[in-house]
Amino acid sequence: MRVYYFTSSRWGLSNLKNKHIKVSRINNLNDPFDCFVRILNGWRDDFTYLREQWNEELGMICFSRDYRNPVQWSHYADRHQGIALGFDVDDKILNDVEYREEPYIVFFSSHGGTDDEWRKVKFARCCKFIDWSYEKESRVFFDLNSLDENNDLHFKNFDSTIELKEIILGISCGVTDKEIIEAARDFNGVEIRRAAISEDSYEVHKAIFIDNL
Repeated sequence: MRVYYFTSSRWGLSNLKNKHIKVSRINNLNDPFDCFVRILNGWRDDFTYLREQWNEELGMICFSRDYRNPVQWSHYADRHQGIALGFDVDDKILNDVEYREEPYIVFFSSHGGTDDEWRKVKFARCCKFIDWSYEKESRVFFDLNSLDENNDLHFKNFDSTIELKEIILGISCGVTDKEIIEAARDFNGVEIRRAAISEDSYEVHKAIFIDNL
């Protein structure tokens, strides 16, 4: 599936030059309700440790299935001054976010929960409040131990499961044609365009063609 990763120009160029993408830790997400789950079992066990445990073990890359929403560009691409990187990501590892009115609740039928009930608990890692639904988010999870680490940051190298296919420069992006072509020169089959304002809708369009590597 084609999905998009929004970032600033600085980090977008760095991702291209280093052929990797930063993986987020759960405690660094911009929503404290993200990955929240309430477990009801009748024994008053405290499951608040779960989010902290996931933070130590897992990281994620958050993509959007749509590049056209101007709010995405404002929030995640430095007010349209940044870049959206389009990837073809293996459907087997993509997890679509479910947007909900109420927090995710799992009922345990026994003290420790069954395997099926714990699978439902893990689904909470893909649940967010419904007001985030404009993001049309899909996630890929990684074991932190499998990733490159630098200064306590974790990175996923581009490979066949996360393959770069598009580069879209934001409407107000100051990166020059020469700079973006140089940053992406080692890639093949990648289309580079500049975004533009739609004349008949509140959408961002891919408009000015720069190069096809």
